[in-house]
Amino acid sequence: MVRLRNFVRNLLLGVILVLVFAIPTNIQGDAQVLLPDLFKPAASQTRSEPRLGPEVIRWRRIEINANVLLDTARVGMDPSEDRQPSFIFNFFDDAVFSAVVETIQPMANGSIGMTGRIEGQAVSEFVLVLHEEIVQAYVQEGGRYFEIRYDGSGHILVEVDPEQYPE
Repeated sequence: MVRLRNFVRNLLLGVILVLVFAIPTNIQGDAQVLLPDLFKPAASQTRSEPRLGPEVIRWRRIEINANVLLDTARVGMDPSEDRQPSFIFNFFDDAVFSAVVETIQPMANGSIGMTGRIEGQAVSEFVLVLHEEIVQAYVQEGGRYFEIRYDGSGHILVEVDPEQYPE
């Protein structure tokens, strides 16, 4: 239970940090569009295996399609757009979710923060920060937890068990 509290605390701290750095912009819209995938397989799988903790259930290396996030931010911050900014979190074959962006925060350092929910899930949320080509994110979908991590050589998607975080 302590590990779950630590995970939730870290998630909330991430949300607070995103909210502290900029005034959120709320987005509304109804248009249906084909949503782009945020991740694509890493071009090179020869990178060293990442150092992962006991909380990791599974992982894979990926490349971020940063244009998806930049386009999502543009749509969300453009008052003339009438569609909800969204994209696809394609974590694993059995974990593909439509992300609905509810707030977008441009930050003074050029970063972009986004918060939102997973479409169709009553219990879900995500916090994502894009700085240049680096993305960090925490996603909760039902009882499952995912992270986008950057280990210095590339991005890694992980599904985590918050009960297994080291104390």
